[in-house]
Amino acid sequence: MKRFTLGAMVSVVMMVAGAGLSSAQMGGNSVFNASDTRELKNFRLTDDMVQKFQKATNDLIAYGKAHRSDSDKNAKASASGGNISDMVNSFSKVPQFETILHNTGMTPKEYADTMLVLSTGYAMVSMQKQGMAVSKMTDLVSAENSDYIKRNYDHLSKVLEQLNHASD
Repeated sequence: MKRFTLGAMVSVVMMVAGAGLSSAQMGGNSVFNASDTRELKNFRLTDDMVQKFQKATNDLIAYGKAHRSDSDKNAKASASGGNISDMVNSFSKVPQFETILHNTGMTPKEYADTMLVLSTGYAMVSMQKQGMAVSKMTDLVSAENSDYIKRNYDHLSKVLEQLNHASD
């Protein structure tokens, strides 16, 4: 399974999401509370949301590269707790983050939900394709989102690969 990094401005968010995935994969306590779990289960991935996520992430990466020292400071300043509300609140500490999201038509909450559902769901489907068990991960990804990812797996692979290369 590939590991995707999304640049300095979103690295903290990815670490929080990664902590949740690692915990879920290992059968431990998730960093997400019951409300977060319900939110992620109820969130629906769509082509439009994935396209906005890709554009926002590309713009965040470009901004991070152009303002590397600011991005590093902002990434450290935005570190917070491990639930979705904490992630969304941490975005407000980085004004450029909210501006970039606004310009792509996403709210910070939609960005966090898309990132978490897409990254978790993609990892889950990838692991299933390799014959691995993913029962704990299904707590965060609805059957509808899993089906969406399976139907669009090749396209989503290209999107995530492009984001990975953009962050290099």
